[in-house]
Amino acid sequence: MNKYKTFAPRFFALILDTVLLLPLAIAADALAETAVSEGQRNIFLAILNLANVIYFVILHGLYGQTAGKYLAGVKVVREDESPVGFKAAILRNIPQIILVLISLIPAMNVELGGTAEAPLTPISISIALWGLADVMVFILNSKGRALHDLIAGTVVIRLEQDKSTHN
Repeated sequence: MNKYKTFAPRFFALILDTVLLLPLAIAADALAETAVSEGQRNIFLAILNLANVIYFVILHGLYGQTAGKYLAGVKVVREDESPVGFKAAILRNIPQIILVLISLIPAMNVELGGTAEAPLTPISISIALWGLADVMVFILNSKGRALHDLIAGTVVIRLEQDKSTHN
């Protein structure tokens, strides 16, 4: 087993974590239907996105795994395979943290009497470009390290299954 062949388990883990975080998306959708101001809605959506990032930072920092990675049998470790820790977990998520903070700009603009329309396109383009670059680096890297892994000095490895027999 090549411990760095993690594309399928990481993808599976992402799906599991997305399902687990689905209540945040449902709350965001429900908020969009309420009568709050556009600025308040944008701030709340940014907070929900930040909560999503915090989930990954805390679980990677403490355990090297989210619930999805645990179930998929993969773990984030430092390059020397030591535990991740919070510094690397934050660095691993720094692009998402920055994008969440940038997403607050439209909310602040609305609160100042402007509109939220203009900054959303550059933010959406930035998110799409980051995601594309992250996947491309992952595909081209021999250890399956994505951009966020390179930033943090981390790698995702498959956990070996217990092969002992119990007779």
